[in-house]
Amino acid sequence: MSKKALLIIPPERFNEDELFQPKAELESNGIDVTIASTKTGEIIGDYESKATAEVIFSDVFASDYDVVSVIGRSGTNDHLWENKELQDYLKQAYTNKVLVTGICAGAVTVAKTGLLTGREATSIQ
Repeated sequence: MSKKALLIIPPERFNEDELFQPKAELESNGIDVTIASTKTGEIIGDYESKATAEVIFSDVFASDYDVVSVIGRSGTNDHLWENKELQDYLKQAYTNKVLVTGICAGAVTVAKTGLLTGREATSIQ
């Protein structure tokens, strides 16, 4: 059975590099990648690139994935940082032994769950 990753982006203004580069690397290593958001369909990034959110994150079970990662940029700050449903989703994923990660501003979303309390984490200023 192949491994699966769920990449969660905001409903607008995601960072293209933070989505497309990890996605390509994961896929080149045989990992099935699903893009999720708070809505389905076409989403425009900060630099006008387009991605398609295949699912709403809350409509899929985190336990069906090996990793759940929150992608950053300005839309993440506005739409995901204070999203309690997403915070609960990430905590449930962790409880189910799913690797929970965040890239750049996405890491703040993970931090707001409390999952990083007492742990070392890295970020860029």
